[in-house]
Amino acid sequence: METSPMNCSGTIVSTPVTTSSDTTSSVVAPPGTPNERSTEIDGKYYSDSECSSGDEELSDNEIEKAYENIYFKWVQLCKLNKKLEVRVTELVNEKDSLKKAGANYEIRVTGKDNKLQETRTQLEETQKSLKILNSGTAKLDHILSFRKPNHDHYGLGYIGKASTSKTVFVKESSPPNPRPYSDLGIISTKML
Repeated sequence: METSPMNCSGTIVSTPVTTSSDTTSSVVAPPGTPNERSTEIDGKYYSDSECSSGDEELSDNEIEKAYENIYFKWVQLCKLNKKLEVRVTELVNEKDSLKKAGANYEIRVTGKDNKLQETRTQLEETQKSLKILNSGTAKLDHILSFRKPNHDHYGLGYIGKASTSKTVFVKESSPPNPRPYSDLGIISTKML
């Protein structure tokens, strides 16, 4: 039974097959290294003379078993590749979502930094006005320590003189009596 090898997607791959009788080489590589006349088995390279002992050839049954073994391993690798592709897709999606979340957090941090700066500026202004208020309170306490009466503004920077104008009261006058119309030349007529 002869079959062609297939790749993971199920398409047949054609590979040229050469036998040791097709190629001749006068150069012999040391054992364990690859050359044109060597075969790899389980990661080790064997010369054609090491692989075959004399005229012995593999039977069709042995070749079929070897092919089934290789095919089974190929199917397992294809399944593993599909799982790994799905995992890679999941990881790429997760990476993208984490990048978006990171960008969102950076924007939020920038906003919080701006708010923090505004709060610090407001705190500095409040502290400045508090210092001014405290210094005004200290001056007021100093003035009050002299126990001055309320109307004495001397020492506060107030320069004023007593009012020299005299208050004049005007007597209220009563409204004049109304004059009759006849004095004004108007004749009254009554309607009958």
